Amino acid sequence: MSPIDYTGFRHGKGPTRTQVKAKRDARKHTALRRTYDTVDSRDKQLSWVSGRPLTSGHVDDDCRLEHHHLERRAQSKARIADPNNVISVSAREADLLDTHALIPVDASGGEVKDTRLIHGFAWNRAMVKPGAEPFPLPARAKRAA
Repeated sequence: MSPIDYTGFRHGKGPTRTQVKAKRDARKHTALRRTYDTVDSRDKQLSWVSGRPLTSGHVDDDCRLEHHHLERRAQSKARIADPNNVISVSAREADLLDTHALIPVDASGGEVKDTRLIHGFAWNRAMVKPGAEPFPLPARAKRAA
């Protein structure tokens, strides 16, 4: 019986699973970073809800810039890097949007998940009773996207 010749196995089988995942994650991160840059230039770091100026990394929740995905990242992987799915809001407003206490609405008052259709914001009356709103909402006005 002759010994096994291992010379044919010297070349690798290709990138490892870890290398492939790292490369894919880097591409996703780059796409998301580009989306956030696009949103920042579009929104000029003003809140869609209140119109107030926002700052990245600010300690105050009312002033800290958050990029909020209208369709959650876990629910719509295809729209993670879509600028029409991301709005600039404060951290406090992002929390209210996440819990559905605050809802982006179109001209007829229906909930929307696209920045091109947002006419304003409304309180979810099943959660926020009249007179108990955390802050007043500005009058509805079509935002230039």
